Amino acid sequence: MLKTLSLLTSCIVILTRVFWDVNGDEGDQQVHDLMQTWEDWATEESKKLGIYEEFRYINYDGSPDDDPYLSLPAATLMKMQEIRAKYDPDNVYVDLWKGGFKMPSA
Repeated sequence: MLKTLSLLTSCIVILTRVFWDVNGDEGDQQVHDLMQTWEDWATEESKKLGIYEEFRYINYDGSPDDDPYLSLPAATLMKMQEIRAKYDPDNVYVDLWKGGFKMPSA
């Protein structure tokens, strides 16, 4: 049963949407800390169950702490960096595009 459960739970993606009434940086930090605590707990528990996957979804809201590129195979990241160097040698999408996840330099 646990083996079957492991196969099923390794496919679960959890989307959280948080709203809060506190304005400004203080409220943002409180929510960030709460979500980080939850993520740390979920990571620890999934590792205990042997169902942890390193894959990181590139969140559309994204936390500054997220680094989705860490979960890519090295060869894939290198290929993406080669493509970026070929089609965006002036780093327009890195330097001028506000927000989002910036691909690390080669």
